[in-house]
Amino acid sequence: MLKSGDALKDFVKNAVIWSLVGLGFLGFYPGLLFGVGAAVAGVARHARRYGDLLVRGLGFLIMALAVFLLHTDLWLGTFAVSLLLWVALLYALAYVLRIRQNSDFLERNLLGMAAVGAISAFILAYPSTSSAVLLLFYLFASLAVFYLAYLVSSYLSSRWAGSEDLTPLPLPDLEPKRDAYSRDLERVVRAFVEKGDSAPLLVFVVRNASSLYTPHLEEIIRPIANYREASAPSLAPPWVVEKMALEERRRRAVLVKELVRRLKAHGGIRGA
Repeated sequence: MLKSGDALKDFVKNAVIWSLVGLGFLGFYPGLLFGVGAAVAGVARHARRYGDLLVRGLGFLIMALAVFLLHTDLWLGTFAVSLLLWVALLYALAYVLRIRQNSDFLERNLLGMAAVGAISAFILAYPSTSSAVLLLFYLFASLAVFYLAYLVSSYLSSRWAGSEDLTPLPLPDLEPKRDAYSRDLERVVRAFVEKGDSAPLLVFVVRNASSLYTPHLEEIIRPIANYREASAPSLAPPWVVEKMALEERRRRAVLVKELVRRLKAHGGIRGA
């Protein structure tokens, strides 16, 4: 399931680091087991797409088992076990939904679902339910104040910054020089594939394919013109955002290949 030769190196590094953390809080054997679980979850980024969900879930399950073996009567232990088991279950359900229903809803909103589990586990594990609710109220009130301050500061900074002068986008060199043409082609393709900026590529194609029949040209560039990047939800985990960005780059690369194929089918463009 793992596809990178660096997976073992990352596993050992994470196991050592998290085992030391676990030894400080859980004792020897539970601490080592906690480190192994964290290391398993850490190497999930080397797993194939969607298989990483199972790997992360297994890692959190092992960490939950490590905390459970501590046999503590403290409410923090109950809270940690409940939360880790909940996260492991979320990853398993996300995998099942993706494979069975082709739905990534749970994966895209994993942080939000984990937060719901954390709140529920805290209320259930804390000795006094009323005190737990009061603490959560204070926490959310503090977060709301910080968020409001962030919004105000962002608004003021945007007002004070003023508008910036826009630099006109340089048009491609239409001279039939192979080196200049290639450099310009590389620039516009890279801008689209890496950054999702379709304007330079569209300008390049239109200016260099002016000999094509207009309806044909419209159909050729329509997929590029209609491209919209799928935005990741604000509650998606960072690794999901990273994988979605990678999938979008691959999707844009496929669009470029299809564009080249269509252009060649209609005689190519000037300078190619």
